[in-house]
Amino acid sequence: MEEAESLSDRIGIMANGNIVEVGTSKELINKTKAKNFEDAFVSIATGGEL
Repeated sequence: MEEAESLSDRIGIMANGNIVEVGTSKELINKTKAKNFEDAFVSIATGGEL
């Protein structure tokens, strides 16, 4: 997760073979109201379950 956050300017998150969200790490964190990118990723990939 750290590499994706530090090296990417946009991140796509896939779940069940579909892209479910695209944005910067900050956009994804803000959208999910998560504490960090890893929590935001898990929330998006699992449909909101942490």
